[in-house]
Amino acid sequence: SIFDFLSFTFFRLDPIALEWGPETERQRWMWSIIYVMREKAIGSIVIKFFHDHTQFRIHQLPGIIVLEAADTDQIVESLSHLSEEFRHAEM
Repeated sequence: SIFDFLSFTFFRLDPIALEWGPETERQRWMWSIIYVMREKAIGSIVIKFFHDHTQFRIHQLPGIIVLEAADTDQIVESLSHLSEEFRHAEM
């Protein structure tokens, strides 16, 4: 059942996220690595969050990217291929 699957699937939050853009149109991309059976990494999920640092405003709906990459270096490489802005953001 789906509950059995979920009980053996875990998300580990990776402390690395990148943020860039002008103060009124910031982007933050955060990712989590997905593990099965508590040890086998099977991929990652990336959340793209758009926000404003000058007022409480979310100027665009969040986005989600699913990757087969399950290692931070592979994730960064994959995301760099998807977004030139991400590629130029500083870690």
